[in-house]
Amino acid sequence: TLVDCAFGFAALRNFTESMDALKERTMLLVNQVSEIVHGCTDDWHGAPGRNVGDAFMLVWRLTGTTPERQTKLADMSVMAFVKIVAEINKSRVLAVYRAHPGLLQRMKNFRVTMGFGL
Repeated sequence: TLVDCAFGFAALRNFTESMDALKERTMLLVNQVSEIVHGCTDDWHGAPGRNVGDAFMLVWRLTGTTPERQTKLADMSVMAFVKIVAEINKSRVLAVYRAHPGLLQRMKNFRVTMGFGL
């Protein structure tokens, strides 16, 4: 069965360096980011798919909807990414990493950032 979807990809930047600095706390960072990514995706009518290490696959199912709804869902996928960036930048939980000595030693002015593809 053929299914039309919009697929999104979101990945933490500087993950290898972050992993070296955070060691066993790396999964805590990934889970904190995951909460934001999954929440924003859900809020904008998408579905979190897989997460492999630093990368998240996100899906907006288009099959079975009107052409107008498909356009709206495509727009919502873009808005989800915009919201993820905003939420990551204003998160007090993630702001703690900006002062982490190990991260700052490896990357001056460290911030949690992501790259996206749609």
